[in-house]
Amino acid sequence: MPPFNQTSGGQSVDTSQVADAPSWPTRRQVHQRTGELANLDGRAPWEIRHSDYLRARRELTGETDFQRQESLLEHADDVLP
Repeated sequence: MPPFNQTSGGQSVDTSQVADAPSWPTRRQVHQRTGELANLDGRAPWEIRHSDYLRARRELTGETDFQRQESLLEHADDVLP
């Protein structure tokens, strides 16, 4: 019998396939790493910058700048008239 977890609605959900899915960082993990990066740069954890957030997200997801830029270029035609 596959493992099941109860959801907040009381429904059972099959969790046997969860291990195969990619593991994405939570918002809390990204926020914590963003504060750490600000601190490493000599700023207080609440003095975060957008660049700190982008770097934290890249580090935690494993996404490279090249992959991000390639994705932006692929979707650029969708936005342009």
